[in-house]
Amino acid sequence: MTTALTEGRHAGEFIISEANGHRSRENGTLAHGEKVAAGELLGGTLAAMTSYNASSAGENVVGIALYPCDATDAAQPLAIIARDAEVNGKLLTMPEATGDYDEAVAALAEVNIRVR
Repeated sequence: MTTALTEGRHAGEFIISEANGHRSRENGTLAHGEKVAAGELLGGTLAAMTSYNASSAGENVVGIALYPCDATDAAQPLAIIARDAEVNGKLLTMPEATGDYDEAVAALAEVNIRVR
């Protein structure tokens, strides 16, 4: 019998290029109760973005989770790509609705993260 294996996303595999050193990265704390995958967009409260709403302060894009993180039981430290990077859009977890996707890409561009 053959067993099918499914490989998940790897930490940072969505990065095409980033600034020298660690200038593109920031440390933060993933909000309690959250669980994110590598490449998932994060809102202003460092929570996963299920939709994008520029008028909501907590929903401004602040970065992309560098690696998977589970803060179900307690808040957890998390590294994010916060600026000056190029990323592969096919490897990101973006908001589902098309309008939300386009607005999220534009918001990433405002912090110099280009989706390719």
